[in-house]
Amino acid sequence: MTPRVSIVILSYYKPHIIEKCLRTLAMTEGVEYEVVVVDNGSDTATVEALRGFKAEGFITTLVENPVNSMFSG
Repeated sequence: MTPRVSIVILSYYKPHIIEKCLRTLAMTEGVEYEVVVVDNGSDTATVEALRGFKAEGFITTLVENPVNSMFSG
């Protein structure tokens, strides 16, 4: 049985960095994983980029928080 791993990425602006991370993760072989991205109140352009990454299959679950609740939120 292949192990299942959940990768949670906190996003606050910087979609180009998230994209680099997602594309690097896509090169992973031999591990079954899901990618959960939690956006922490970014602007519309960032959220649209994240929605695009989800549509392309890079993100399993996208959580869009309306405000920045920091890491502990």
